[in-house]
Amino acid sequence: MKLRIACAIRSDPGYFEAWHGRAEWEVEGVGTFAENPRARVGDDEWALIAMYRRCDKAMSGRDWPDGRAVLDQPMVLIEAFDVIAQALYDFDPKRQKS
Repeated sequence: MKLRIACAIRSDPGYFEAWHGRAEWEVEGVGTFAENPRARVGDDEWALIAMYRRCDKAMSGRDWPDGRAVLDQPMVLIEAFDVIAQALYDFDPKRQKS
């Protein structure tokens, strides 16, 4: 959930500014928040997204942080990268919503 919120913030930071004058914030795939969800995202989530961006090779796949194969990676890292990849795709401002 926090990773998806962080990806939403990354794609449209202005929407999540405290001064934006909103009474609630909607994050697709997570829900509606009465308080700004930006406060739920910490340094760990931002660091993981930054790591993903360094490792993502688009159509060529991924390089892993330790340089080894996918089978050598912790499952939680693989799942987190999959969540980030899907969220970045979902929140890509260049992608048309259907």
